[in-house]
Amino acid sequence: MHVGLLTTIMLGGASFTQLFFAPFLSNLLYKKRPLLLGINARILSLLGLGLLMLYSGDLGAELTLWLIIVLLAMFSLGGAYAMVSYSDVLGKSIASDRRKSFFSIRQVISGIGAFASVLLVNKMLTTWAYPFNYSWMLFTGFGALFLASLGFWRIRETVPSGMSIRGARQFFSIIRQELTRNRRLKYFLGYINTCLLYTSDAA
Repeated sequence: MHVGLLTTIMLGGASFTQLFFAPFLSNLLYKKRPLLLGINARILSLLGLGLLMLYSGDLGAELTLWLIIVLLAMFSLGGAYAMVSYSDVLGKSIASDRRKSFFSIRQVISGIGAFASVLLVNKMLTTWAYPFNYSWMLFTGFGALFLASLGFWRIRETVPSGMSIRGARQFFSIIRQELTRNRRLKYFLGYINTCLLYTSDAA
């Protein structure tokens, strides 16, 4: 049950909750505050997970497991909440003629960062014994995300968002219109959800 619950939260829960966050966030003129709220929720959840692993021996197994689920849910939902605002802020911050090069460079940097993270995590997990290895891994993630978030505090939104959504009916109407106009988006969503179901079954 716990594995299924974690899989639902981490894989499907965050994407699904964006449908509920989007109507509310789309009506806000400026998205910096909700962006920072979502990022800080992820930062605090990583810190909490690190501390939980460090002191897990003093807690019961059942309590530790449920606290892990709560903190992972906080991490996942914080990311979903921040992503809606992140897309808006990013779209307003980068000129249209520079977006292609920006996303290409970001993709390369993300790939290098992911590879380096795998090596670092493997080194941590094999250098120390449990629970210190997992604690230091989570503390490192907390520190890295905290440092990365400092740049978002310097963002100055000068252009308000022009999109306004009144109620769930208008929101789903906009989604239906977009899916009708953009066939590639429809195929992309189908591909993502197919991969999600496959990953969930494998887990």
